Amino acid sequence: MKYFIFSLFILVALTLGCTTVSPPIIYPEITEIKLPPKAFIHRIEPIKASNEASCVPTSLEMVFKFYRKELIKEEISNWIQRAYGSSKENLEQFLLMQKFEVYTFYDWSSDKRKIKYFLSQGYPVLISGQLGRGWGSLHMTLAIGYDDNLEAPESNMNPQIVKGFFYLNEPALGVQARISYKNFNEFQKTDNDSLRNYCLITYPKNHMKARPTGGSHSGR
Repeated sequence: MKYFIFSLFILVALTLGCTTVSPPIIYPEITEIKLPPKAFIHRIEPIKASNEASCVPTSLEMVFKFYRKELIKEEISNWIQRAYGSSKENLEQFLLMQKFEVYTFYDWSSDKRKIKYFLSQGYPVLISGQLGRGWGSLHMTLAIGYDDNLEAPESNMNPQIVKGFFYLNEPALGVQARISYKNFNEFQKTDNDSLRNYCLITYPKNHMKARPTGGSHSGR
């Protein structure tokens, strides 16, 4: 876990498949061919996981709150967690039981265009990864935005200036953070073949009507 946490830059304040059918297009002018240089989904509050095995329920709780569905992570855990950790099969089945659509994909591209595309459409993306090479600990976090042009220190531990970051609601810390594109790619290289570069989008079946008035999208 230390490797992953050290690769994050913690933000005190931020101003800025399972199915074959993609989620509804919200902003038709945005395509994967021409993405905006940045996008950010506002008002998804970070929540801190109660323990290292609850990153999946906690990430999912943040998504549910975004769509104004009240399910606390303990309720979610009762359904999707096995003796230790969560399985993606249980996760996907649980979401379908909650009358949420599920769209899964693997983004193998170095620039993560698929992830950026859905973020630019206003969808938070659940991201699987690993907490450092050799740690053997799988992890899930929630991507809420990106900025291709941001130049900043790579992390709290590395002052080197780099360009391009993803924004995360990180359940391990309960904060919004940014992670460089380089470290993000390393994070997604899990030892588990089925979870390497695995991404999930979920939203209510009546999504176009259910979009939260409290949430917003920027970067178009």
